[in-house]
Amino acid sequence: MIALMRGLRIGWRSIQLNWLPALLLQLIMLLLGFCYSFEVSWTHSFFKALSEAKAQGGYLFSFSVGALAAGVFSEIFRVYFVDSGKWSREHLIDMIFKIFLMGGLSILTDYFYQFQSEWFGSGTDWKTLHQKVFVDICFYSLFLTVPMNSLFFLWKEEGFDLRKTREQLFPLARFFTNRFLPLWISNICFWLPIVYVIYSMPALLQMPFNLIAVTIWGILIVTISKESR
Repeated sequence: MIALMRGLRIGWRSIQLNWLPALLLQLIMLLLGFCYSFEVSWTHSFFKALSEAKAQGGYLFSFSVGALAAGVFSEIFRVYFVDSGKWSREHLIDMIFKIFLMGGLSILTDYFYQFQSEWFGSGTDWKTLHQKVFVDICFYSLFLTVPMNSLFFLWKEEGFDLRKTREQLFPLARFFTNRFLPLWISNICFWLPIVYVIYSMPALLQMPFNLIAVTIWGILIVTISKESR
């Protein structure tokens, strides 16, 4: 229970520190959904072009857009809406680090979404949504993305020193309580409603909404990782 409350507190703290860029990105998300619903002409053309670019670019495109959204855009929003527009060496390190980490995870997520469609189909009924969300949160996030994020952010915070990183991994109970659990709880609180929305969207909207969501997550995860130390 103590670990659960700590995880919730860290997640809430990250929202308090980053609420403005998160709110702005959510408003953009709502605006895109509104324009699409009311068939604003440019939105369909834009989303279709984005979808075609993804089909042609394959996993290189997935890496590029994930790196741009969660690496570059998230750090720009963080600097100008949280840190008063003052760039530092730490911001640049965080940006470069997230470009490679989040770009790589974007490829994995692309694979995963394809598997989800093969396993459960592309329907948006409640049964299909529940199945996809359950596998997403309880397997993909729990056993792959959250452990990877926990380890790689720990490595970064230890100055990319493997020896120091290994020292911080043990005892495993401490790593689990201090690093993994807060990130997993925050991951559930953020992504659970988001993935329901994404999986229920028309195909043309799923990728733009996912990119906006990972931009927000790219902002929050830096704070969550630092608060978990």
